Amino acid sequence: MSKHLNFFKELVAELGFLTILPVQAYDIDAAARGLYWSPIIGLIIGALSIFPAYLPVDPLLKGVTTFVLLYLFTGLLHLDGYADFCDVLGSGFRGEDALRVLKDPRKGAKAISCTFLLLITVYTSLLVILRENPLIIIFVNAGVYESLYLTALLGEPPEYKGLGRLFIRYSRRTVHLNILTIIIILAVLAMIRSALDAFGFGLGLMASLISSAYSSRRSLNILGMVNGDVIGFSLELARAIGFLVLAFAIGWG
Repeated sequence: MSKHLNFFKELVAELGFLTILPVQAYDIDAAARGLYWSPIIGLIIGALSIFPAYLPVDPLLKGVTTFVLLYLFTGLLHLDGYADFCDVLGSGFRGEDALRVLKDPRKGAKAISCTFLLLITVYTSLLVILRENPLIIIFVNAGVYESLYLTALLGEPPEYKGLGRLFIRYSRRTVHLNILTIIIILAVLAMIRSALDAFGFGLGLMASLISSAYSSRRSLNILGMVNGDVIGFSLELARAIGFLVLAFAIGWG
């Protein structure tokens, strides 16, 4: 019984950490232990974000409100890490010099440009996907959120104490639980019996794998470790890849 309570506590803590939902469970250690729940968090955020798609308003308004909610529910948590690591990638530095760029609170031109391109990509892809079936967004987002777990699993922890170190340490102990969360989503898809939603989830997982492999490898080569900023970068990159590829697939029919 205590294990079941721990699973629930970690899910709620992860929800409190990764979203702005008022769950009142801000427990960093429990959130780090519960990183295996990431796909379920993506599922929840996706489900909460698509309700404007069913309102009797202009398609452009549906797109922009869904887009805003998708990011608003996260408190823009991962965009900051995305911008920071874009600065590192654009700097050409390695080691301690690259770490100084990563920790600099100021955003350079490359970070701003990359963030702008990311947001344009996600927004325009959403417009195409919403015209086909808004429900696909829920399952693509679920698959995309797996990148948080995979990047931590593939990474090496930083020497300093921080969220990245906690995430990486706990991710290696919970592989079986992460697999279980994916099975739960597959069970939901089996009940829905929607090939398109299943395709979207699979596409999100593929985008997560590509993004996590790239992000962790680049970070290890440049910084020698993976931290929370890199994990956030990986999620945003996976979201852009997953949504863009799905939009092209819909366009090709």
